[in-house]
Amino acid sequence: MVEEASADLKTEQGRTNISEGNLSVALDTRNNRFDPTSGYYLFSSVDLAGGIFAGDRDFFRLQGGGNHYWPHAGRFVFESNLKAGVVDAYANTKEVPIFERFFSGGSGTIRGYRERQVGPRDPSSNDPIGGEATLLGSVEEVMSIFKDEHGRSILKGSLFYDVGNVWRRVNQFGRSLKSGVGIGMRVTTPIGPVRLDLGFPLSDLAGEKRRPRFHFNISRVY
Repeated sequence: MVEEASADLKTEQGRTNISEGNLSVALDTRNNRFDPTSGYYLFSSVDLAGGIFAGDRDFFRLQGGGNHYWPHAGRFVFESNLKAGVVDAYANTKEVPIFERFFSGGSGTIRGYRERQVGPRDPSSNDPIGGEATLLGSVEEVMSIFKDEHGRSILKGSLFYDVGNVWRRVNQFGRSLKSGVGIGMRVTTPIGPVRLDLGFPLSDLAGEKRRPRFHFNISRVY
């Protein structure tokens, strides 16, 4: 273990056995799973670790959210996304393991910030340590720029606004939000949509400079 690592990460040294069960439900009316232009997707899930499933750690996780796609004006699709989650320890476990917490920042969360850098930090190392609660939302206007002979979009451009945060404790949920804006480009490939976004942070983070950042992603996050 690196000496400069966060205290929360150092406590995870050694072998840990986590056993959990999951229950999830979803409603999907999207016209395409990987590159939708209409419909919506709603989901909720419950994870339970420890307890009746044994293992070394006891915690539960609740998540829910949805995405909506509204086609309009021929070449445009307005996308809106919302996701929330909480995770907490129970029984003999005092802290949720760091690798089971929520992290935010970067592609698929809040663009304009470095990966996993939005949220709680270790006071000594300044490393991200994640949190027990998260809220993420975004709106994006996507325009089809070029289509193939079958009318399928090959190249798209977008304008987006992302907002959200991660909180160390569940009871801090919603106290403050971070946001970012930017532009993006999507290219349809045989392996799925490839995305390149340029995001600019609108909120200040301790030790971070507010400057534009590129984000690269293959396929959809949601």
